[in-house]
Amino acid sequence: MADPLNAAALLGAVADSGALLDGIFKQPGISDLLEIVNFVLLAIGTVWLTYNFLAATVQSAWDGEFLGKRFHSVWAPIRLTIGFAALLPMFDSWCGAQVIMYQVAKMGAGAANIAVAGAAPKLAKNEIIPTGFDRTGMATQLFNTLLCRARVGILAQQSGELESAGGGGGTNWTEYYGIERCGGQPVVPAGDLQAAHTSATQAMITNLTPLAGRVAAGQEGRGPIVPAEEVRATIIKAAEAYEASIAEAARSLASSKVSSLNAEQAKGSWLTFGFQSVKSAKAQSDLNSSAGGGAQLTANTNTSSAGQEAASYSGSLMESDGLTGAQASGEGAGSGEGYWAMFKKLKDNPALLLKMLFGNTKAAQITAGGGLVQSLAALGASLIGMGVTGIGVILGALVFLSFGSALAAGAIPLALYVAGLAMSIIVPMILMGITLAVYVPMIPALFWTLGVVAWMLVVAECILLAPVWALAHLEAEGEGMGQRTEKGYAMLLDLLLRPLALVFGFAIATAVLNAGWMIFIAAVGGALNVADTSWSFIKFFMWIGLIFVIVTIAVQIIGIVYRKALDLPDQIVTWIGSSSVASYMGDHATKDPNDSLRGAGRGGGRPPSKGSQGGGDTPAPAPAAPAPAAPASGGGK
Repeated sequence: MADPLNAAALLGAVADSGALLDGIFKQPGISDLLEIVNFVLLAIGTVWLTYNFLAATVQSAWDGEFLGKRFHSVWAPIRLTIGFAALLPMFDSWCGAQVIMYQVAKMGAGAANIAVAGAAPKLAKNEIIPTGFDRTGMATQLFNTLLCRARVGILAQQSGELESAGGGGGTNWTEYYGIERCGGQPVVPAGDLQAAHTSATQAMITNLTPLAGRVAAGQEGRGPIVPAEEVRATIIKAAEAYEASIAEAARSLASSKVSSLNAEQAKGSWLTFGFQSVKSAKAQSDLNSSAGGGAQLTANTNTSSAGQEAASYSGSLMESDGLTGAQASGEGAGSGEGYWAMFKKLKDNPALLLKMLFGNTKAAQITAGGGLVQSLAALGASLIGMGVTGIGVILGALVFLSFGSALAAGAIPLALYVAGLAMSIIVPMILMGITLAVYVPMIPALFWTLGVVAWMLVVAECILLAPVWALAHLEAEGEGMGQRTEKGYAMLLDLLLRPLALVFGFAIATAVLNAGWMIFIAAVGGALNVADTSWSFIKFFMWIGLIFVIVTIAVQIIGIVYRKALDLPDQIVTWIGSSSVASYMGDHATKDPNDSLRGAGRGGGRPPSKGSQGGGDTPAPAPAAPAPAAPASGGGK
């Protein structure tokens, strides 16, 4: 059974909200200002109460009874006693009305903390979406390294056999050929998934080493020739096994991060509830970095003639079979082909340039799982990764053409032109990725911050004007607590419910966005998957256009929904028939930014008059034309 929700429980759950309020309103400067305000209003209240008693005494002679008829109402002494008592200093020079307002504000914060700890984690679940990566380029480069080593081993074996047949003595041909320098050992960067990457890399080496040995042996007549199709299929299979292993580890890591975020949210304050999108996006970015940080392979550094011969031989072999370039392939080669092999095919299929630059589009697709903000953040991170990879491919191609190609003189101008065109695509892609991965998760946090600031301003208004509310009770006439006091009681209700309404509004906004996101994904989500297409320019630019549309619409929709969530707390006093509470941030957050440009045609908040061109007063409407005179009766007599 849940603990009873009483005043003590609400005040006990105030957590860091109480420290925040104390730090604002009980600092020396603010306390001194409030003390002066309270003293002035107490003096005014004393004068006003004295005047009421004096007027009632004078009225006694007219009414024929002591203090007149006004003070014979049962509510008059109750109202006057409560009002004057609320003006008297109680704690730290605060009057009773201020103490009441302040404690109610803390109770509202405590109620919001209880809601966040109990219900909110179930309403707004954190989700982190693992992103897939194409590992075929890494598998191709690793196979190239293993093939170089296999070729060095065969050369060493042949040299050793020749030396033994000739009776030569004791040369370590393996060391001479430099087998350990054929691309170097794979290095796995540190990270949350380092162990998974290390294990997957070792499994990939185990799967590709026999194939590399068979290919090298076949070229030396020591075994059958291995078909290029088999080599390519084996490389792709090894890459898929690597990605499957990392994806499983990434899902486990994502689940762990989600549990940590939910636990942190349950133990945290309501003040941080609206920042979960930023925390989820940060966890999403960390997960993508860990999942994408595969083994790094170094190029062939062997400087011996035999080692260079082995590396060059393996490179020329792979080029002739259309498998890879000589130690030049990297991430993004989507089907086991290296960049050099695809460079040679560009004249027949120019769309291969897209494959070289954006080979990892499998990762950059809309994910069906997760909420809207998390899905867009994952898509944005993938777009940034694709853009960075594309820049790396361009730089690598320019370096290769400058230092490693006999066609450099004629190829570099064309390469620079193509690089300029590619950068005109890559830069907007990176900017859209930054918008989705960084700005979109900040939108809910921005509006949440505005809502919290509005709450603090409402608390400040209540504390400052609480003595005025107490002063309004010193009204001799009327029933109940008086007509002028109802606004103060509306403020009490607003203080109690505003934090809860803010939490509820943002939870509902998140649920509405996610529901709309599911509908959108069911309708057009498949249109963004170009990973298995034939790499045509038309499909690619359609994909870029869809991404641009999604960025534009997502920013607008998320902003609109969370602006409406920010409006919800301001509706509390409206529903009880009062308009005393200023909307503060809500007035500005829900305002169309273009209204500031239209303000020249407005005067005092009125709609612009027809035909008005300036910022002056709205001209008075022209008088209506007089109605036509009725025809005279009596036949014109």
